[in-house]
Parts: sequence; C-alpha cells; structure tokens
Amino acid sequence: GYADADMNSTTSGAEKTRVEQYRYMDLTVNLKVPFAFCDITSMSSLSSALRYSTQHGKVSTVVHLAGRSQVSRQDAKAVDLMLSTNILGTQHILEQCARMKIPTALVVSAVESTVHDVSLYSISKNAMEQLIAVYQQDSDVNIIGIRPHTLYGPAGRTDMFVWKTIQ
Repeated sequence: GYADADMNSTTSGAEKTRVEQYRYMDLTVNLKVPFAFCDITSMSSLSSALRYSTQHGKVSTVVHLAGRSQVSRQDAKAVDLMLSTNILGTQHILEQCARMKIPTALVVSAVESTVHDVSLYSISKNAMEQLIAVYQQDSDVNIIGIRPHTLYGPAGRTDMFVWKTIQ
C-alpha cells in the first residue's frame, strides 16, 4: 500500500491534486503497485491499508515516503501533525512490518535533518532514525534508510529550489 502524507501545508490545493494524480497514476498504472489511502498516524488505518495490499499478493517491501516538512512553531496544529506523522507514523509502519512479517522497509528521510540542525522538524527526523535503529535491532525487519536530496520531476513540488531555479 501507499500512503501520501508528504504534502505540507504551504502547498496549494491545485498543486497537491496535480502531484497526487501523477503519483497515483504512476504507481497504479505504470508500476502496477496496489494503492491504498491511509493515515499512518492511525494504526488501524495503516493495518487496513497493508491488509488490502496483501490481498494483491505477498508484500515483500514497504516504502515509507510519508512525512511532513518544516512548519512554523507558532502553528500548534501543524506542529502536532508534523510530529505525529514523522514519529508516530514511522513507528506504526515499522511495527506493522514486524507484526505482518514484511521482510523489508525502506524509509526515506530528508538530507537536511542532521543532529546539528536544531528545529522541531530535524528533531522529528532524528527520532525517525532512532526508531529505525530500535526496530532494526529488535525485529526481523531489514530496514533501509536513505536520505536523498530534494527530488524533482513531473511529481516535484513547484515551491522547492529546483523548480524555482528552473522557472
């Protein structure tokens, strides 16, 4: 299953729709990946999405791309959503992989989240990496963490550096 929770609050509704439509078509039509919308902060929602995916065959890998980006500390609701998505959502994904005996999880995080960066966003990303270490040690799930730089292409966010530079 695929959960799309990575669009931040500064992305316009039309932009979200364009990106979501492209991702959905690329995954379901071109790559033939079972697709299920879910809320990774809800264990029951995530569990349902993974059960849906297993109905289409054995799930060998979960690719965790969901995440919330930097938000203003003054926006308490956005901060809560970012922390719960990035930390609790990651824990839910890793726990469900362990429970359902899904052998591999690929967790994608941002390059700029380092231990030297002091922000709520970097704290949430560092917590994700600590969760990976715990689950790697305490479960049979092979967890691969990658930290790519900003991505661009047809599904890229137009509010990011690459798009702004090209325009």
